[in-house]
Amino acid sequence: GVSTSGVLHEHKVVFSHDSKLFFVAAGRFVRIHAINSVTPLGALSGHSEKVTGIWLNPSNRFQLLTCALDGMVKLWDYTEQSCLYTWKAETRCGRKDTDPCMLPIQKMVLAEALSPDMRTISPDQGLTEKKKEEEGRKNKNKTKNALSALPDFVLYLSVRWCKKVFHPHPKDTEESENSAAKGSKSKGNTKSKAGGTVTLEVNRDPLVFGSESRIVSFQISIGDPRPRMRTILKTVGPHYMCIDASKATLVVAYGRTLIACDLHSHTKTIAVPKTPDNPEGTLEVINYSIPPKFKQRSMSTRVTALAMHPLYPHFIATGNKEGKVTFWYNFLEDKKLITSSLHWHAHAVHAIAFSGDGSYMLTGGEEAVVVIWQIETKYRHYIPRLGSVINNISFSPKEDTYALTMRNNSVLFLNALNHKPSLNLRGLSLAHTLPGEREDGGVGGPMEMVKVDPYDNLVICRGVPGRLQFFDPLWEGPGNMMGRHVFEVSIAMRQQVSRTEKLKRKDRVLTAADRIDQWEMDPSGTWLATVENSISDTPVGGMESKLKFWYRTTGSMG
Repeated sequence: GVSTSGVLHEHKVVFSHDSKLFFVAAGRFVRIHAINSVTPLGALSGHSEKVTGIWLNPSNRFQLLTCALDGMVKLWDYTEQSCLYTWKAETRCGRKDTDPCMLPIQKMVLAEALSPDMRTISPDQGLTEKKKEEEGRKNKNKTKNALSALPDFVLYLSVRWCKKVFHPHPKDTEESENSAAKGSKSKGNTKSKAGGTVTLEVNRDPLVFGSESRIVSFQISIGDPRPRMRTILKTVGPHYMCIDASKATLVVAYGRTLIACDLHSHTKTIAVPKTPDNPEGTLEVINYSIPPKFKQRSMSTRVTALAMHPLYPHFIATGNKEGKVTFWYNFLEDKKLITSSLHWHAHAVHAIAFSGDGSYMLTGGEEAVVVIWQIETKYRHYIPRLGSVINNISFSPKEDTYALTMRNNSVLFLNALNHKPSLNLRGLSLAHTLPGEREDGGVGGPMEMVKVDPYDNLVICRGVPGRLQFFDPLWEGPGNMMGRHVFEVSIAMRQQVSRTEKLKRKDRVLTAADRIDQWEMDPSGTWLATVENSISDTPVGGMESKLKFWYRTTGSMG
């Protein structure tokens, strides 16, 4: 079977329009959950690589778009859990003699979705009976062609670009080797293109700085499998991308560079049926065949988070590795740039999210604390001790729930009124240390210890430092999903505390406060014995070992 409970924390949670469902990317699948249940209602399966983006279709509340590293964009009906259409992001790099190269899609934003009403509008709608026949003849063909030329969806994708690789003909290689053996003055392998082939290859590692990525406009139409793709920007390494609520400004950040694109900078006018509201019979639409205008600025610190204000298209918020949140008020305007900053976090800001009216902003990072900022007064409120590093934050449409994706491979839902957890969706926790810590035992390495609970065949493994996770790998859910979190035992009572100093050397080792080195269960699965090591708080110092015994109660160990 395939376990889809794995990677839950890399991307934002997406809520349905009515806030009753939520969608979370889990490997090659998209899990569908009710807002109050950790048991999935179903799953969208069809991608062959990891899903990297989810967007609701604003024109149809029962559809959503997904993208993945397999280079596919899919349109789904999530009520039927069926794929409606598939489009491929592929290129030949301008060469007709090469096979198409699939471009892994790293991120996706939806810029525009054409309303179905525009497709089905009648050419003679709004006209009197006398003029219907006359105007209909003139406008029918013109309108049909103009509207059919508009794409159903306009997406902006971040793709890993391919490079051309020349493969010489075997004869050329043999001749060059023979020439070299004879001491010939030839230049070796001639690599003549007449006797070789050219292929396209893609760097599959998304974390390599210097590997080329591109931001492309991706225009797709239902029923047409051939998308129209145009390069907008070139980037390198990991980056961030977002779009404002009015779909007018696209912002991209990578390294110390921030770029804002004005998507409405180029427009064109097309002919549509005349109506009482539109007596001239014209419609102004965005001309996506021309790259948008953009502005670029450099910063002194690397960007680690990015968000857009929901009401003001030129209001950009960035978080950096020093813990500061910077507001850019007039990034695209031809005026002196106005900025301001907020600073509470001690380490990098990983997540920024605005409320629907733009009055509040939520930030999170390594400290495992959500900071709620009142934008106008800069007053802040804290939701502390959340248990792990916060990667992403999202609001439900009703704004009564916050969804946090956590580094311990969980999704935590908080009630917006009392700030208490309402749901915790857990995956298989990765055995890892806190940021800045490396344990001597090789936690998280290939030799990580895993044991089986003889009581009910659960897998026991280390997850968050100081805790043991009991995981059921044989559980089968809808959509061929397998594996679920059952319960967790806190062996060493410790709180999530962020590091207090920066690591200046890669080989420096900081020992965790409490570390579980050994655990074993008796043959009946009733008793659990654990051994944990911690730094002694006595004047002598050194390591202190503790042996603990745990007795199984209903559904847990205590």
